[in-house]
Amino acid sequence: MATLTVIVSESVTLSGKDQGDTTTMTFADIIDFYKRTILVTPDTEVTLYDTHSSLIGGSTLDSDLVKYVRITNTDSTNFVSLRLINRNLDEFLYRLGAGESFLLYAHGASVMNASEAAALVIVDGDSSIDYVKATANSDDCRLEIFAAIA
Repeated sequence: MATLTVIVSESVTLSGKDQGDTTTMTFADIIDFYKRTILVTPDTEVTLYDTHSSLIGGSTLDSDLVKYVRITNTDSTNFVSLRLINRNLDEFLYRLGAGESFLLYAHGASVMNASEAAALVIVDGDSSIDYVKATANSDDCRLEIFAAIA
């Protein structure tokens, strides 16, 4: 088993004062990882990965064991649209700009419900993220996906 350390650092000086910060997150007992670079086109939505509680393999990750995911758009010009879908088929869309990264953590209780109010109470048994998909806006883009599983 391994330990994953993720460091997020902001550096900005405003009015002569350093306003940056560094946050360190540690994920213990990492037993596996998923790492791919995937070509995303404007014509077809691509499944970056999916999750399941028991049918694990290839790009299907264990929904209960995903601890950290980073999706990076390596393109220098174009954005991609990320679509996250839960098992209730609720979805969340996010525009990931050129050179940007999107971070996700545990997938087990990630509620997305377009028919409910914006503020939802997340409780045990709520729907986990089942699919993460992407479409490029106007030209092919490459996405890096890194997932840590514990």
